[in-house]
Amino acid sequence: MMKRLFSVIVLMLLFSIVFLFISGNGITYKSSDDMTVISPYSQGLSQLSRLYFIYEGQLISETRTIIIEKLETELSIVQELKKGSKIKTYGSPIGLDTDILSVNTTDRICYVSFSREFIVDDPQIMYLNAMSIVNTLTELEAVDYVQILVDGKRLDVTNLVDLSEPIGRNTTMVQTKELTPKDIVKKFLEHISLGRYDLAYDLIDSRSKQYVNFDDFREAMILLRNDIKGYAQRYIFARREKGEYIIQVKYILRGFEGTEDIILDSESPLELTFSWPVVEEKGIWKILYYDF
Repeated sequence: MMKRLFSVIVLMLLFSIVFLFISGNGITYKSSDDMTVISPYSQGLSQLSRLYFIYEGQLISETRTIIIEKLETELSIVQELKKGSKIKTYGSPIGLDTDILSVNTTDRICYVSFSREFIVDDPQIMYLNAMSIVNTLTELEAVDYVQILVDGKRLDVTNLVDLSEPIGRNTTMVQTKELTPKDIVKKFLEHISLGRYDLAYDLIDSRSKQYVNFDDFREAMILLRNDIKGYAQRYIFARREKGEYIIQVKYILRGFEGTEDIILDSESPLELTFSWPVVEEKGIWKILYYDF
């Protein structure tokens, strides 16, 4: 009786191991009741990532939600870079005729191999393209350097920028204009009015981002966008308070007191006022979105 029980336990353990092996590799199988089961590892996961595109000889960042297929984070991010920016004036570092051959990370170095079409004759453009890819991938905690390959081999073209060795991050190429607290709030509200919640999210401080994820932020900003629809921005007033600026923004219903458009809804308030705290973070003004 004990031997039979032991045999049953062993068979159950073997069956469990086989099941885990099959499901962990994203393979479908038929269960006894003819229901098809698919491993959760084959499903895409979403991740908020910062991508760097090219604009006026510099790099400019854009945050977006990326679907990570089959847990291949680096590959999914490079594919997203190739798709290009949501802003048409921003350039992608990877041409549409360039194939992404492989993307793998080993010992904190991400090896990215492209087809020959990746090579361009202009050294400055070539370097910008490379640094766009490097800065994007080194946003990941697991990546410190990026080795760019062509057809799986290191570049040995001497008349172009030297990309033969792994390259580290270079933030000096990222576009950072001197913006005042009022400028930051203006840009923030412009992004909201255009529905560019990802760009608006970039303008809030890092501590706020720890408490407010992008999805919750977007939902709140959709409500704000609906609230100010039909209103014209009247003025922006700044005052300083204990190391931070408070930027007060006043809206007035269109058609009221000299605005050009007709009043959309006579039951709407004639004025709306919002206050945005702005703090300095690493030399750049950011909106303190979360009320600590």
